[in-house]
Amino acid sequence: MKSNIYLTGFSATGKTTTGRKLGEILDMTFVDLDSVIERCCGKKISNIFLEYGEEHFRFLEAKCLGVVASENNQVISTGGGLPVRLENREVMFATGTVVCLQADPAVILDRLVSQERSEGEKAYRPMLDSPQPLIKIKELLKLRAQIYAACQIVIATDNKSPQMVADEIIKGLNL
Repeated sequence: MKSNIYLTGFSATGKTTTGRKLGEILDMTFVDLDSVIERCCGKKISNIFLEYGEEHFRFLEAKCLGVVASENNQVISTGGGLPVRLENREVMFATGTVVCLQADPAVILDRLVSQERSEGEKAYRPMLDSPQPLIKIKELLKLRAQIYAACQIVIATDNKSPQMVADEIIKGLNL
């Protein structure tokens, strides 16, 4: 097995929750890349988007990925849009195994809405500002479908606990 495990996939597919559980099970360090970006910038992701735009955020995201990827023995939760850039995919595939977590668009929307209700501004997701967020989610999933499908392991998270998803990842890694 390569030294890191990258969890990617759309928002609200369980990357962070599963990542924590997987890191615990495998005795690996868990890293939430969005948290790294926020610490480095001293700003929340939502504020970076609002103040500087998505392009600047993607630049910061790639830069932080490069720093994190230089370490070993980590489970890394990435943002859903990170693998869209080829250079980010190259870094992940060169330094670890890439796992994509997937969920039905309606499940994603339900999870995002629930998260926003429970966490408030902390859980801000720009796609929920859309007049039709489910359509926006479906459009983004369609745009990213080939990228997500190219991951070494792809797991559906609908109706599964983080433990169940972590167990499937471990099985996929032949551990």
